[in-house]
Amino acid sequence: MITRKNPEGAYPPRGYHHIVTAEGGKHVWLAGQVAYDEHRNLIGGDDVQLQTRAVLANIGHRLAAAGAGPEHVVRITTYVVGYEPAHLAGIMEELNTFFGPENLPTNTLIGVSCLALPELLVEIEPVAVIG
Repeated sequence: MITRKNPEGAYPPRGYHHIVTAEGGKHVWLAGQVAYDEHRNLIGGDDVQLQTRAVLANIGHRLAAAGAGPEHVVRITTYVVGYEPAHLAGIMEELNTFFGPENLPTNTLIGVSCLALPELLVEIEPVAVIG
């Protein structure tokens, strides 16, 4: 069972929940996902929001292969190259669309200078719990 909440006295989060607890179940760790299609073609070009959308689509695919869905994700770590506050609205829009406002996992967003390859702007590493 997965429970998500934002306790009284905490600032209202945007794009995540402050607390997610999971009881029992199988844990699923996905490798950090990036905006490549199945042929390693970049999706989204130099647009952080479009790359975020592609990353989340890849996460959905990987979760399904593990018998899970977005509602099973309890934590994500989001890495954004050259992060600027102007990126936040687009990233949060994609997270809300993918997870739904009631199923947002905890999230740490980290601005980085680069990822594994220069065309990659966004990488998200999820953890899920099934059952």
